[in-house]
Amino acid sequence: MTKFSALAWKIGPLIFGWMMGSAIAGLEIDRKLTVTNRTNGLAVSVATFLIAAAILFVVLIRFLPPFPITQSTLQSYPAQAAYLKDTTYFLVLAFCFLILPFHFIATLEREMAQGRGDQVLGLLTSKQISVAPKGTIYPRFWALSSLLVVLAAFSLVMTSRLLDHLKPGPNMNLFIQLVYVRGILYFGLAIECLIWYYLALERFKRASTSQSGLIAGRVTR
Repeated sequence: MTKFSALAWKIGPLIFGWMMGSAIAGLEIDRKLTVTNRTNGLAVSVATFLIAAAILFVVLIRFLPPFPITQSTLQSYPAQAAYLKDTTYFLVLAFCFLILPFHFIATLEREMAQGRGDQVLGLLTSKQISVAPKGTIYPRFWALSSLLVVLAAFSLVMTSRLLDHLKPGPNMNLFIQLVYVRGILYFGLAIECLIWYYLALERFKRASTSQSGLIAGRVTR
C-alpha cells in the first residue's frame, strides 16, 4: 500500500497535467476547425481525446499491477483493467457533457459570425425537432440533464454495492473517502459543463434575437 501511495503522489500531477492539456487541445482544435467552416471538428476532437487516453493508458500499465488491489468479498478488477474501465466512464461523460456541447456552441458562434442569427434563433426557440447546422448535433439541455440524473443514479447504486462488500482494513476509511471524492469530481465536472452550456445557449438566444431584429429593421427601410 505504501508503495502504491508513494507512486500515486509522484505521477498524479503528471496525469492531471496530461489530461488537462489534451482536453484543452482537443476543444481548441474543434473550435478552430468549426469556425472556419470545417465539418470534421467534432470527429477530430473526439479522436484527440481517445488518442490522449490511449497514450496515457499505455504509459500507466507499466506502473499499475496486473492483479486486484481492492480488498473486497466480490471479485474485483485488476488495477490495469479497473483504470481502463474508469477511463471509459470518463470519456463517456466527457463526450456527452463537454465535447458535444462545446462543439455545438462553436457551431453557433460560426453561424452568428456569418449573419445567420435568424436560423440560430429558430433552432434554439423551436419546441419541435429542427435541423441543426451541418456537422453538428443539437444536444438539448433537458436531455443532457436527464441523462446526468440517470448516470448519477446508476453510479450511486454501483458505488454502494462496491463499498458494501469491502473487507475491513486500516485503509478502508481512506478508500471510501477517495471513492466519493472521485464521484463528486466526475459529476461535479458534468454539472459545471451543463451550467456553462445553459448560460451559453441563453447568451446566443439574446444575440440571435438582436441580430434578427437588426436585419429585419434594415429590410423594412
